[in-house]
Amino acid sequence: MIPRRDFDRYCRQVDNLAEDARLAVMGMLEGGIADPGDVAAARDLAISALKDVLGTYAVASAAAAADFYERSGGTPAVLGDADLRAIEGTVRYQAGKLVDGDVDGFVDQVSEFAAHAVKLSANRQMIKNAEDGSRHRRRKRGEGPRVRFARVPTGPETCTFCTMLASRGFVYWSREDAGEFGHFHRKCDCKVVASTDAEGLEGYDPERYARLHEVFKEIDSMDIPREKMESLKRAALSVPLLNTRADPAVEYFGPAEKDDPSRLKRLERVGGAYYLPEDDGSKTGPVCPQCYGSDEIVCILHRSRSGARCARCGTRYAGVEASIDGPGRGII
Repeated sequence: MIPRRDFDRYCRQVDNLAEDARLAVMGMLEGGIADPGDVAAARDLAISALKDVLGTYAVASAAAAADFYERSGGTPAVLGDADLRAIEGTVRYQAGKLVDGDVDGFVDQVSEFAAHAVKLSANRQMIKNAEDGSRHRRRKRGEGPRVRFARVPTGPETCTFCTMLASRGFVYWSREDAGEFGHFHRKCDCKVVASTDAEGLEGYDPERYARLHEVFKEIDSMDIPREKMESLKRAALSVPLLNTRADPAVEYFGPAEKDDPSRLKRLERVGGAYYLPEDDGSKTGPVCPQCYGSDEIVCILHRSRSGARCARCGTRYAGVEASIDGPGRGII
């Protein structure tokens, strides 16, 4: 079985690369768009920035996926070049914001595309690992380890389609499954995991995602605003929590509250921010309540232009003051 700690470390590695890429592109655009009215120049700058940044970070993300797969017992596929085909189309579409005078919107969306492309690179590498492992076994007439792969949600950006795929568990590679596993919505935080281990991934429960899928379908059928739908889905993702002494979360936090060891510490809200209370009376934070609620991971927020942002899940918290600058690797 793949240890959860190893998987969490891999997720942090990919997510940090994605955040670094986002900030790199943002910095290049904010410092390089001299005349917002010159749409063509801003568009060309964005295309150049994305190609430059993704040529480094997307390849590094794929390498991280290959390394994780190899450490989990597989033989990784040959790394491919970064997929840069979607860059020009994305930038040209987002350039419409420049025409409307929304420079910040253009910068934000192009930068977010960089983060998405880096995560996508890791997932495509994992799918390629599973495909190559399956073909190698067929060439050897059934000899060698059997490779399976799964789609594992890792945060709050999980949609109905994500839960359906996650509910399948680890499956043997097929062209149909690879096609479905290869579809990711923007800001999707699912990770594809390929493995030769018959026991799969520690803590991964396909039955839970099957139940969530039914809940999500019910939410989708409601006649309510989209924002309310997303809020209900985030709430459903956070319950039930993995919070017993036998769970992997204990490795991160130790025993929870002394009077009830089956529960994790409850976050304290101060103003619009959340903090983790320590035994000595101090508070750690501000932290991301999404990551703590869904994955029991304490992520320290870092500064952003409009307040604070979580480097792991990407959630923004307007008006929250954070003390960490830069990409924000404040994950305990």
